[in-house]
Amino acid sequence: MDLIRFLNYVTWVPLVLWIALFYWFRMVAYPLYLNNQMRKGRKWAFLPEFASKNRSYIGFLRFRCILWTFSVIVLSTLSVVWVVWKFTAYPPVIGAVSAVLFLIVASVLYRKAVRKIGRLLQAAYFLEYRRTCYESDSRGNLRIEADILNRTAWNFNRKLRYAEKHRRLRKYVHAMAASKKIPPDLYAETMNEF
Repeated sequence: MDLIRFLNYVTWVPLVLWIALFYWFRMVAYPLYLNNQMRKGRKWAFLPEFASKNRSYIGFLRFRCILWTFSVIVLSTLSVVWVVWKFTAYPPVIGAVSAVLFLIVASVLYRKAVRKIGRLLQAAYFLEYRRTCYESDSRGNLRIEADILNRTAWNFNRKLRYAEKHRRLRKYVHAMAASKKIPPDLYAETMNEF
């Protein structure tokens, strides 16, 4: 009887594990997404130094993500199997079909979690792009797009490396992404356009 009561409480543990899995993807597994984006040639993708210097870290992180995801899926499936066995007349094996649903939920959670990091880095990169364009225009240089993109990528990586060295990377990226600063001359040009 005590085992049944214990299982009644343990059945809700997978819900907490799903929340923990989402934050695992967001806080720990984001270098996997950024590594893929760098391979696709995205200039805004910035791989932190602990992942870029140690290439085996990416493989080990991928293994840990797969292991953590499948353990959450297995525990959730076991919970559903136990609920089907306890409260319905169906055979408990029917609850095992929920593993496919949980696999889909895990992939959606991963995409939602890591794309947030991608959107933050894109917003921070385009703030740096606007700054570089403004500096080029204020100096009166010819505006060659390839040079501006290269200078933007160089400045962006330099600033993020500096922030990472001082352990403020996450805070700095959030501040850059949230910044809606527009250089004053650019603002004046857009207001006088009409």
